[in-house]
Parts: sequence; structure tokens; C-alpha cells
Amino acid sequence: MYYLYSTTKLLNAAGNPLVAVPSDPVKKFDGLEFASPYTTDDTVIIGYVQYYNSPNYYMRIYKWTKVGVLLTQTDICFSTDYKDEYNTNINKVYIGGSSIYLDGTIDILGYYTRTDPATNETIYTNKWLRLNSAGQLVSTLNIKPKLGNSTWFATKGMDSGNIERRARIYDFRRGKTKIYLYYNGLQGGSSFWQCISPDGNLVEPMRKAFGYKSGYGSYCYIHNILGTDRWLERYTYYYSGNTMSFWLNNLLTSRPIGTHTRLTQTVEKTEANTMKVQYMFEVDLLTFGEDYY
Repeated sequence: MYYLYSTTKLLNAAGNPLVAVPSDPVKKFDGLEFASPYTTDDTVIIGYVQYYNSPNYYMRIYKWTKVGVLLTQTDICFSTDYKDEYNTNINKVYIGGSSIYLDGTIDILGYYTRTDPATNETIYTNKWLRLNSAGQLVSTLNIKPKLGNSTWFATKGMDSGNIERRARIYDFRRGKTKIYLYYNGLQGGSSFWQCISPDGNLVEPMRKAFGYKSGYGSYCYIHNILGTDRWLERYTYYYSGNTMSFWLNNLLTSRPIGTHTRLTQTVEKTEANTMKVQYMFEVDLLTFGEDYY
């Protein structure tokens, strides 16, 4: 049985319920994908919705008081090119607003392309851009895929000299201290996940999958448990007759593999201390390839 403790009605600027109005040029894009108390200010609720208004892609960010009165509404257009040093436009592959609850930023992942004059091959330069809630660029980080100490890349024909030609960024997952990047294989390469720290240092060079692979007929949604490196995966499975079943898997991606003891300090055997000591160990068992349990 579930109990409803409290509710907050989120209002628009006119003090009315936040409902899309198809006939209104502004309110027709109203909606809500995510909403949460803002982590840096517990007096504010923040939420956003992403929408497309031809020919541009937008994110509308709302901020409310704790009782649901609208404070601000900001529309951010993502048609900006964010050119590189070669005056090339970025190819955006991911725009996400979930990180706005962590540190107030919006994540944009993408890549630039140029042709290597020596080999006539395409080189992909991957970037992670971060915008604040007003749409201003806060930081830019190069996210070149790295081999690390993994020997897996050699089996797929990739090395430090060609990995920029054979992999480009395609997807992104962000936790508190770990960033998971999915690189799509190109030009004879192979697809893979990597894990980096927020400042770009390599944590884990190769991962076959991130999360549980659901079967045929299901739709997966992976959610970060805010402020942690743990994840929840929800998926819906459709049976015959359009009946649905909802499943949750708890993903553990920080790998605390090891043993623990409940003793407060080490017990040493001496001439005076000859009693028998029984130890109890707790062992974390995980599936290494996908880290779910």
C-alpha cells in the first residue's frame, strides 16, 4: 500500500496549472519531463522539458518556489554551432538536462570531423560541453577515447594511432564521480563504453555494456540515483494483447568487490589470549561485464 504524504501543484506564470495549450504559441510547448528540489538550493524546485520548434531544438527550464509558484522560465535554443579551431560546426549527439540537478549544468556531447591529409581518413574530435541554466557555455572538455591498459582494442584493430578514426562519441551517462561514454565503432573499429572522471581522467578503458540488456519487446530507461554512482534501470515489457509488465533492476557500477569484517580491531593470539575466534565475512558478488545485481 502506498501513502501520499504531500503534493505541490506546479504553476505557470499566470498562476494556472502547468498544462500545454495547443493554440498558444508559447504555452503549447509547456510540459515536464523531470522535476526535483534543486540540490544547491532547497527552497527551489527545478524542472525541464525538451521540445522541437522547427527548425530548432529547445529546452525549457522552470524554477518554482517550494509551494509551486513559478520564479523563472527560460528557453534555451541548441542551434548554436559551437565551432572549433578549424571553424567546423559540432555534430550534437546528446543533449541532457538531468545534470542540472547535480550542479546546475546542461550536458551537450558531440564531435567535430576533419580529414587527415596524409591518410585521407576522417578524424573525429569528441567534446563534452556544459551550459548553465541560462544557456551560457561554462566549460568544454576533450573526451578522446583512450586505450588504457586494456588489450581488447588490439583484438578489434584499434591502437593509439587510429582510435580517433575508428570511434566517435554516441551516448553519455553521468553519475556523481563517474562519467560513462559510449563510442560508436567506425572505419573498421568497434563500439564500446568507457568510464572517465568528471575532469577527463580514464577510470575504466573498456566495458561491453552499461546496464542490463532487456529482451525483445521491452523499452529501457536508466536513471542515476541523484548524487551517487548508482543507477536504477526501469523497463517495460509488452506481452500479447498489449498488457505491460514493469521491472526495476538495481545497477551497481562502483564495483566494491571485496570482503568486510565486523570486528572493530584486530584480535591477536597471545599466551594469555588463546580463545577460539570465529570470523564472519561478507562478500560482494557482481557480474563483472555489466555490474548489475
